[in-house]
Amino acid sequence: MKRMRRKALSVLGLFAFFIAAGFFGADEAFASDIPDVLVVPADIDDLSQPHYSYNGHLTTFKAVVPGAGLTVDYYYRWDIDGDGSWDQLIGKTYTNAAGKWYRAKGSDLSGQQYLPAIQEERKLIHSVIEVAASINASTGAPVDSGFATYPVLQYRDLSSATPSGLSDTQRSILKNIAMEDAMWYLHQQFVRVEASGTGATGYIPGASNDVKAANTALYVLAMAENGHYAAYPAGSNLFGTSALNERNDHLYNIDPYADDLYRAVNYLLNNLAELTIYNELDQSDDGVDRIDGGIDYSGLHIPFYTVPEINSNGVVLSALAKSRLTGSTVAAGGSLVNGLPFELIIQRMVDAGIASQIDENNIDTQGGWTYGPANNDQVVAAGSVNSLISGGWIHGLHTAEEEMGADGVYINNRLKDRLANHIEQNQTTDGGCTYSTISIFSPVGDYLLACKWLGWDQWDASDTTPAGYASTSITKGEARQIYDRYLQYVIDHWETPFDSTKGYYGSYLWTSGNFDSADTQACLSGTASSNLAARALYGIRNFAEFEASPITSFGLNDWRQQFSVSLIKGQHTSGHYRETTGSTLEQYYLGLPGTTAYAVMAGGDLYPEIATPVSVTTAALAEAAAGASYSDQLVAAGGLEENYTWSISGLPTGLNYDSATGAISGTPALAGTYSLNVSVTDGISVASSTLDLIVRPGVLTITTASLPDSIAGESNTYSLAAVGGVAPYSWQAAGLPLGLNMDAVTGELTGIPIETGEFSIEIGVTDSASTITQRTLTLQLDVCRPITVETTELAVAYVSSPYSARLSADGGKTPYIWSETGLPEGLSLNASTGEIFGTPASDGTYPISITAEDSAGKTTQTDLTFTVRSVNITTGDLPPVYWGETEQTYFCSMSAEGGTEPYTWTYTLYEQGSDVSMSMHSGYTFDSSTGTLQGITLAGHQPPDCDIVIRATDADGAYDEKRYTWPSYPDFVHVTTTTIPNGSIDQEFTVQLEAANAYGDEDFIWSAESIPTGLTLHETTGMISGTVTTAGHYGLQVTVHMPDDSSKWIRQNYDFYILEPLRVDTASLPRGSAGTGYRVTLEAGGGMLPYPGHDACVWTATGLPSGLHINEKTGVLYGMPDTAGIFDVTIGLRDSENNDASRQLELVIDEMNKYAIHDLTLRKPDGSLAAGIPADTDFDVCATLTRNTENSGEAILLALYDSNGRMLDIHLDRDFLTGTTLNRPATYTRRISQISGRQIAGIKMFILCGDGGIVPAANVGER
Repeated sequence: MKRMRRKALSVLGLFAFFIAAGFFGADEAFASDIPDVLVVPADIDDLSQPHYSYNGHLTTFKAVVPGAGLTVDYYYRWDIDGDGSWDQLIGKTYTNAAGKWYRAKGSDLSGQQYLPAIQEERKLIHSVIEVAASINASTGAPVDSGFATYPVLQYRDLSSATPSGLSDTQRSILKNIAMEDAMWYLHQQFVRVEASGTGATGYIPGASNDVKAANTALYVLAMAENGHYAAYPAGSNLFGTSALNERNDHLYNIDPYADDLYRAVNYLLNNLAELTIYNELDQSDDGVDRIDGGIDYSGLHIPFYTVPEINSNGVVLSALAKSRLTGSTVAAGGSLVNGLPFELIIQRMVDAGIASQIDENNIDTQGGWTYGPANNDQVVAAGSVNSLISGGWIHGLHTAEEEMGADGVYINNRLKDRLANHIEQNQTTDGGCTYSTISIFSPVGDYLLACKWLGWDQWDASDTTPAGYASTSITKGEARQIYDRYLQYVIDHWETPFDSTKGYYGSYLWTSGNFDSADTQACLSGTASSNLAARALYGIRNFAEFEASPITSFGLNDWRQQFSVSLIKGQHTSGHYRETTGSTLEQYYLGLPGTTAYAVMAGGDLYPEIATPVSVTTAALAEAAAGASYSDQLVAAGGLEENYTWSISGLPTGLNYDSATGAISGTPALAGTYSLNVSVTDGISVASSTLDLIVRPGVLTITTASLPDSIAGESNTYSLAAVGGVAPYSWQAAGLPLGLNMDAVTGELTGIPIETGEFSIEIGVTDSASTITQRTLTLQLDVCRPITVETTELAVAYVSSPYSARLSADGGKTPYIWSETGLPEGLSLNASTGEIFGTPASDGTYPISITAEDSAGKTTQTDLTFTVRSVNITTGDLPPVYWGETEQTYFCSMSAEGGTEPYTWTYTLYEQGSDVSMSMHSGYTFDSSTGTLQGITLAGHQPPDCDIVIRATDADGAYDEKRYTWPSYPDFVHVTTTTIPNGSIDQEFTVQLEAANAYGDEDFIWSAESIPTGLTLHETTGMISGTVTTAGHYGLQVTVHMPDDSSKWIRQNYDFYILEPLRVDTASLPRGSAGTGYRVTLEAGGGMLPYPGHDACVWTATGLPSGLHINEKTGVLYGMPDTAGIFDVTIGLRDSENNDASRQLELVIDEMNKYAIHDLTLRKPDGSLAAGIPADTDFDVCATLTRNTENSGEAILLALYDSNGRMLDIHLDRDFLTGTTLNRPATYTRRISQISGRQIAGIKMFILCGDGGIVPAANVGER
């Protein structure tokens, strides 16, 4: 409804279906291309808004294909409850049962069904419609289809003890359901004439031309009162500005009723006729520039007066004025209006209405309207003024001014002056409207609207000032009293039932005033003409909501509440509102469409939103402290609380949020002010907010508590983390193993460590406020991965049947030695190969323990369960299920041995590759006593691929079960060869492809696409043969079909490799030094996939000096050799296909360096690590030194530099080296004092050896 709008983005994603088309069968086409599907929206201004339903309600699901041709059929199907399966619609028969398709014109793809009952208070359901242009008639698979979602908010219960006891929410929901169904009823009555085009027309049927015009206009008005307006077909460009054309195109593309409404407007325009205006005063403009530019245009009117009381002119004027086509050029086919500005047409209709007003100087008749145009007959009988006709003109003219006055349409003061006299003279002594000699209710709302239009409701009843009209001498006070009498009449007669003495002329508002009556029609319909009752409702509502002072009640009557109850109760299950049947209905009154349209007009916009849009109510977040635990709770209001989903971006590192609850928690790492983008959705609306989270500086703390054990020779990355302090951080590390480095900005340790053992690493971090903290972490580096047993389960064994299974392990140093405990009698374990073999003697379930020991003496143990069964299902693979154009018979008899017969057979069917169970194929049975699986596959039915678990249980309860793949193939052919082996370049490559079908044929026709150069596929044998000279990864697409029918084919895709010979590419090894770290990455080529870094390869090396190792996964030689010399090293490599390669290389290791410098770091006087050279304090230079010779050292030299590279100072230490212990690291420390006025920017450290040698420098700083 019009007020039920939430300005929110849709958060619904479209429900997706993927249904494969069949391999054969005739395609039956009705439409072309993929259709656009448009569901009827609950709110045209917010397409995410849901429709409403409740348990036990027969819900109508509505959709169209916009702009669909008049003769084009579409297939459609609904998933009503959004569970992924298509549903049966009530009262409809499948056009195609295989796909559960219905067929209809694109203008009505609706269906009715009851939603499954819910237990919760309410539930948001996304119904889905699929619309197909054509389908496969055999399989039901769509050829071209489109989807759309239809959101429904279902309530558990909307009942009350009495209808008048409904809550505001209940009334609002039920009234909106009623209005939606009534609008769809009107849409279904609409007759489309031309197939398409801007001049296309359509109408709502009626018993006469004026009834047809009135009903069509009322349809336009009913839709407008509920937010739906006409729009020309997208791309028409009939408006004068690009902005208006874009608005039109957008509206046409989203509103399923827009196509109806522009057709209806064209129909009304085409039925206009000229009306000569004899009196120029009827076109006076009171000094205002008229939209016609002063040209003396004739008036325009609907020239049908068979049933004058319906006033087709008044409702057509209202409908066109309210259609919101201002600014367009008319494209209707009639030459009278085609090409004219839309506003000019409305002005000419207004002029006709003014000219039709009685303007003779007769107090009884002046200002009213009669049965036909009074433009050339200004003298009418006193009794011929008709309040029903006059009320229609009042509404039409007022609507024209209200809707299009700002666009230049003008209603002159002459009309309003004469109207004042008519309002006064039309009132009966009891305050009602005069109809012949009786007082009636129906048009009172229009006359109250006229009083407000003239401003009488704003005047004081005691004001004696003349009202200022030429047609009447009433004062302002008297005018107000007239308004008050009309209003009191409504209050007094609100519950007055139908009065048979007054005929069918709108003598009442309701059939009865009993809103809780058992008669569901008592509030609106009955034995009288309900179109006038519905018109009365609309008139009251239109008056009550006029301008800035809406009326909420008439006396004690809450009109909104009672209107809703009457519209809820009075509606027929088909969506319309009843009227008396018979000749009177057919000849004189509006019938079901017109009555229903008036009811929809009365019911539009009665209540505000049922549930307010969701909103974020949290205005601020609690402050946090870096390094400290934090939590806060976001809060929202409105919408569907049970569906809230939160999203937050911009959180600082260390904080997380719960999308279901909106709770924020964690430990923020860094101080700062963070702008968080917060949003929450309930599945219908979405709300966003920006909140600032202030994180105060906390205590600077390194939060990394440990480093994972790692493998030397492999690339490693260790991420360190800290919290607190003031970002950014600067990181330092001391005691790192060779090959690892610290990134001072990110705090990451990266590299390929080449040492093994346990290392104590001192980590330091400094924040931007020069605060520093330290932590010591332990890193364990091993030569190889820990040994693990990879086998996690063993195949089932059978009594008296030979058994073999091989255990596998990873890591450690091969080869492995295997041992076990707990194997059953008759089975043994080969200690070298890990093979379990033998023939078990008895059944049972045996817990066994497996131990693997590597060549370095490291062990690992795992516990497994070993099963031996006495019953053995001996059936191999199951035959496939075949399907096709004819019935296919299936038969398979299971067999078993062992145990005690007879066997009882059972099965469980699963979706292929999953544990989701499913039912047996239609037409198939499984005999539990014989194990016979048999059935008939019906023609055109394709059973799904699946897995089947079959169990055989003997007389003693022992059993065996096996899981089989049970595929489904077309009967004409399927390929049984699923893979192609890899080959090698320049070697003969031969592969035999195999196929089969349901009839045992052996002759098929083969073809291939993208076959590698050098290979051929034999057309009749399916043999691939040849020699490939270029290595690579190849894809091959093979097609096979029957010799006599190429239309029945199957395609199979393969991929395989043609490999070069495996080789070790490293041609030489770099020299190394004893006692110095060494690392080199070996390279290889050919074989299966590139190297290094392929997990499936295994590297080996023999002849390495002590202290060097090879990483068997990465091919990295690493370590610290102990001995100098020349070594013959044999490198070996095996790839994933067990190809082997080797190469012998020479490795030269020189004598060890006499001294080594490790880990040059700086520390503050308090012993803490410094991030750089301190600018304002003394500091210590620290290093780890190793002496590897008996020769005593000469000196340690420290050189200090400024930022330009100039040397500032030199420090010599002569005694330290002599005191160090051979081959043991020693810590060197030297205090450096700042040099006044000269900033130290860099430090170099050298060792001057006693034999004249110099150990290369270690550096800190810029130089």
